Amino acid sequence: MDINDPNHLRNVRRLRLRELVRSHFGGRQSAFASAIERSPSYVARLFSDNPSHSRNIGESLARQIEELCNLPSGWLDQSGDEPAVVTARSPEDRSGLSVKEWVSTDDHEYEFRQVSIPVLEIPESWGGRQREIWSETPVRAITIDLAWLRRSMSMTDISNLRVSTGLGDSMTPTIKHGDTLIVDVGVQEALYDGVYVVQIGSVLTIKRIQRDMSGMRILSDNQQFKEVMIPLEMEDRVKVVARVVYIWSGSRV
Repeated sequence: MDINDPNHLRNVRRLRLRELVRSHFGGRQSAFASAIERSPSYVARLFSDNPSHSRNIGESLARQIEELCNLPSGWLDQSGDEPAVVTARSPEDRSGLSVKEWVSTDDHEYEFRQVSIPVLEIPESWGGRQREIWSETPVRAITIDLAWLRRSMSMTDISNLRVSTGLGDSMTPTIKHGDTLIVDVGVQEALYDGVYVVQIGSVLTIKRIQRDMSGMRILSDNQQFKEVMIPLEMEDRVKVVARVVYIWSGSRV
């Protein structure tokens, strides 16, 4: 059989995919779906034998699966009687952040990948008082499942994520004092409505920003704090440090 025949390649990829799900995900399509950031129904179509329902594993999808499952490029295209040896690439995400891999301790063995996000550092040039206030961040780093991270929040790049903490009451009830935040330092402009870490004069704070034709509105979700309108000609006085992309709200019990 011609190995370049599209039907042959499609069958090889499907067989290899079954092998991958069986050996790395305990035969659970749902776990595999989570790893490749697709819905379970989408994955079910990859395995379907019904021509009207099945989905082909094309070139782009095959390479994406290999990348997200930490497999060598072309692994899904390999055929043979003996299962190919999976040689994982260096456990490092393209962002440069440390990515850890290990095998689970439950009945089904499959790989997890996690990324460690560092704390938002405050430069010395911002003043000792600001550094002192923002050093109250209790979480100095946080480790998160990589697939969940990509699935749960928008970002410019994983390497731009930092951990910070909600301070004060101005953004309650959205952000309470002490809440753990994930922020994206790759966002340096408030081009659209959102919640941002901003430096206004010598003060570093977290505020909601809304754009309009005349400038930007600096809002606090706590209605006891007044809105501030920044006209277009004065926007350079507001420095966007990061955009808040995720909030973990904590409370004592």
